Amino acid sequence: MKSCLLNCILLLLAVFMTTPCFAAGQTAAINAPQRDNVVYEITATYNEKKHQIEGVAKIIFTHTGETPLSEIYLFLYPNLYRDPDSTKKKEEEYRLAYPIRFNPGAMEILSVKDEKDQLLVASDFFCAKGLSEIRLITPIAPKTSTTISIQFATKIPERYGVFGYFRDWVTLQGGWYPYLPTLLNGKWDLHALPKRSAFRLALTLPEAFSPIATIPLVVQAEKEGMKQWIGEGDSIMFMSLSFGKNEIEKKKEIGPVTLHHLFSKKNKIYGEQIFDATERAVLFFLSQWDSFPKTSIQLSQAALYRDIVTTGENLLYLDAKLFKVFPKLKKFHEVRVAKGVFRLLWEKLLPWESPWALEIMAAVTAEEFMDTVYPNPFELKNGLKSISFFPFVDQILYSDDLILRQIYFGKVVSEQETLYAFHQSVSPRLPQLRKLLTPHVLETIINDYKDHIQLGAHPSFKSLLLEHNKKMEQFFEAEHLLNVATSERKTDDISAIDFSIEKVTREKVAERLLQGEIHQTTVELQKKGAMVEPVEIVFDQKNGEKILLIWDGKENRQIMTMTTDSPILVVTIDPEEITGDRNRGNNRNPIPWKVLLARSDIDYNLTTHFLGFDMNLQFQPVYSEKNKINIGFLHGDTRDVGSLQYSHVLLNQQSVSVGVAHQSPRKALSVLDRDEVTASFSYALGDAPIPFVRQYTQWLTGRYPEWNMTLRYDQSLTGNDHDSVTYTTFRFRRAFVFSNYHQIQTRFLAGGSTGSLFQNSRFFLGGQSGMRGYTPLRFEGDNISLFSLGYQFPILYETDLNLLGLALAHTLQGAIFTDWGMVGPRSDLLRSDQYKSDVGLGFRWFIDFLGVVPMTFGFDVAWPIDSPIESEKKPHYYLSGGRLF
Repeated sequence: MKSCLLNCILLLLAVFMTTPCFAAGQTAAINAPQRDNVVYEITATYNEKKHQIEGVAKIIFTHTGETPLSEIYLFLYPNLYRDPDSTKKKEEEYRLAYPIRFNPGAMEILSVKDEKDQLLVASDFFCAKGLSEIRLITPIAPKTSTTISIQFATKIPERYGVFGYFRDWVTLQGGWYPYLPTLLNGKWDLHALPKRSAFRLALTLPEAFSPIATIPLVVQAEKEGMKQWIGEGDSIMFMSLSFGKNEIEKKKEIGPVTLHHLFSKKNKIYGEQIFDATERAVLFFLSQWDSFPKTSIQLSQAALYRDIVTTGENLLYLDAKLFKVFPKLKKFHEVRVAKGVFRLLWEKLLPWESPWALEIMAAVTAEEFMDTVYPNPFELKNGLKSISFFPFVDQILYSDDLILRQIYFGKVVSEQETLYAFHQSVSPRLPQLRKLLTPHVLETIINDYKDHIQLGAHPSFKSLLLEHNKKMEQFFEAEHLLNVATSERKTDDISAIDFSIEKVTREKVAERLLQGEIHQTTVELQKKGAMVEPVEIVFDQKNGEKILLIWDGKENRQIMTMTTDSPILVVTIDPEEITGDRNRGNNRNPIPWKVLLARSDIDYNLTTHFLGFDMNLQFQPVYSEKNKINIGFLHGDTRDVGSLQYSHVLLNQQSVSVGVAHQSPRKALSVLDRDEVTASFSYALGDAPIPFVRQYTQWLTGRYPEWNMTLRYDQSLTGNDHDSVTYTTFRFRRAFVFSNYHQIQTRFLAGGSTGSLFQNSRFFLGGQSGMRGYTPLRFEGDNISLFSLGYQFPILYETDLNLLGLALAHTLQGAIFTDWGMVGPRSDLLRSDQYKSDVGLGFRWFIDFLGVVPMTFGFDVAWPIDSPIESEKKPHYYLSGGRLF
């Protein structure tokens, strides 16, 4: 059972370490902990060149059991970042989390010694690479204190998020040092959050860096370009840390609360805005309480990718990027920041409470803040739903991959990055409580809770919930959930849950003259996974009325029968998406569809003065990618095409498609000299996980290449010739990233065809998507072979430029490239003297539209080499937008 909790954390990375020491006399005050207390004395140095922290963690704790303790466990949280997941969805998340490419983070335990200075052996606990087991040479006697010293080295990955570095800023939300599980009655609880402990930190940084942490830090010593910062604190769950260069440090006292914000000079304007927002939040919170303990709140700049605010232990990480776009929605961003501040203030006021209770109280306070400061807020979600017929709006509302949706609507995601989720993935959330208890009852509980606090009591939010509703016990049966997860679960996430509508039977059971129609609807529901959550079921009737029921989610199957005067048209599970269910494609009957802008590329050929575009609308079920209907419009150099296609995705990245298309020639002299309406059938295989091949390719090169093989048959539906053509194409792309924004890109295209339709005009060699040194229509044929090689290098690194509040500009890259290819009869593809080549250079400019949607704009110029046609011996220029090679 214990190994299942952390089996997603993989093998750790070997790193180097050094160990600066505390000043004399710094440890005397906490060498003798009280019973059940734990003390961490951490001495560490940041190695800027290696991007790692090297140090010693001295842990002092008391054995509370009745029998000798023979083993110790250590959590190694950074090993969560050791290896990338191989699934497609995870690859997309890694692309968003890592600004350049995936690079590992990990912790290595270099040595462990007991208080007798005996060297102990650390080993992985049942293959859980994030949990280390240490067998003691001398068992610890009951009710006695002991000390262990761990030399460690933590490699910090270059990534966005709560654990990583980006540019000259390092973000470490707890767990960057080895720490103990909770020791309860002499037994290690591997599932609980860390015990609140005393901390002493001596951190040595290059003098250009300034830190901010869970505890206040002051400079102790300076030597040879390095500064040592020290600090101490009690009753801390884990030590969060952040430090950076070229910083601005801002402090302000607001009554008993001291705000301390550290941010980069590059973010001066937006750092000031965030500080003002936090000040307003603190004033609002203090206005609700007659007295508040004197405290300090730490704020740090961070590069986040899932959200704009993440809370550490007494430290708030803030990303300013969304303050730079969407000016009309800055009030929304301010409320998100305020919620993070409220979370820290509640933590100070209620140190005995669980993290989930603090999160609920912070969410409630944030709603009160919104109602007070912005009494007439703009409901973004409702506003967008009214215009959801626009493709991009559906992408915001329904796409799981688009980070914009998570940011603006706060959808529930399985967030395994934070240390809270690392230990406790099952906890109630505010929307769930409102559904289970009703808003009125929950408001009564919260008011009662606040009254007890005002009177100086230490109430338990969990106990108040259970008093009002015994069903709340399902949220707190952690041990039961873990046992079930151990024996039954098939996924790596113990909180995985999947609600589904298995069957809906609708029938009219009676029709009476006076009473009207009687309809009966039977719904069969199913739940997969070990987690237990209540879920709302909504029945939409034809007359517009709704019926709302709550299923407790304890059993794996539930049957509901409804008798109504009006027929039930739609049955929906969890319509507001407040549960942890990630598979929402089976949560509604009938299944709704969405429309997406699947492709939107535009390019302008400055040589031929032709403006082309390729637009593709995609219709598919919400939260499902198995079935798709595509409507495409292509205005290209060679032809105009309008198409309608249906695709179905099979197993292992296979798909089949059928469709019709209307094609018009762009060139009058081409064999394709008339419009054609064709029907097509195709089979495609792309990026399939070929056994052994994928594993060894990733091991050798770090990334599996993009490739696609397609077989397609086209049949003419016009004319009397019944012409047809069969295509076989193979496409391959691979980028080799070897330094910061430096990369080598390769591309290969091979295509063959046979038949009488479009003869000699099936493949075109030149143009932006082919050989860029030739005019698109100059060379055409039935077969093609094309290879491209390019090198991209940075001209300007992350500029973080705000473009009229609509987009953020990032890197400007230069590019040099060459193409080599041939189009024509199959026999000519084997003759190297028939191949043509070109060279060129260009620029790539990367921006994030609305702050989160990546787009690329480019300019290329290419020259043919030894062109056989005189008119082609000139440079060819291209402007383009969208996805570029």
